[in-house]
Amino acid sequence: DKAIASIRQAARAAHDAIQEAVEANDYEAFKLAAATSPLIDIITTKEDFRQFVEVHNLKAEKKFAEAKARFTKAIEANDKPEEKALYKTLVMATFKHSRNYVGRASCCYEMQDYAGAVKDADEAIKICPDYSQPYIVRARAYKALKLPDAYIKDVNTASSLDTMPRALVMDMKSMGGLMQSTSRISAHKIRGMDNRVAQKT
Repeated sequence: DKAIASIRQAARAAHDAIQEAVEANDYEAFKLAAATSPLIDIITTKEDFRQFVEVHNLKAEKKFAEAKARFTKAIEANDKPEEKALYKTLVMATFKHSRNYVGRASCCYEMQDYAGAVKDADEAIKICPDYSQPYIVRARAYKALKLPDAYIKDVNTASSLDTMPRALVMDMKSMGGLMQSTSRISAHKIRGMDNRVAQKT
């Protein structure tokens, strides 16, 4: 379908533009690139952007322990009133909290702490169960732990979900800020994380 292909192409272009802005540490370019993304309501100041770039760079440099510590700090700050005040709605704040657990889970995975990755992905799902990213991270950890049934279940779940929680989509619609695409991730893309579905042995 040409319409779906066009939406996906626009989403990829936006993602690439965001990536370029982050790598260039260019906040103004980031704001333009992320204008139709939920990131624009999560990263609202230069300081937010600086921290976002910092964590991105730490992960790119494979400094996963340091990146994990940043996510831990963000998770621990979640209950502070000043932290909640940063977001327009409770839905936005909840999504960000879940994303911090996903970020820490991905660091655990890279550090080969697969049980820790599963635990943090579990927490992310408890907070926000209806978007794909925590299931993708948990699936990778299950594969590393040689749990093919759990891996396949999470791959299938992730492939049925959008990249944003439904409540956040509705929230953004009500504020007129819905991004161009919240398209569902295809199963073959998720499976591409290791180029094959785990096989039972």
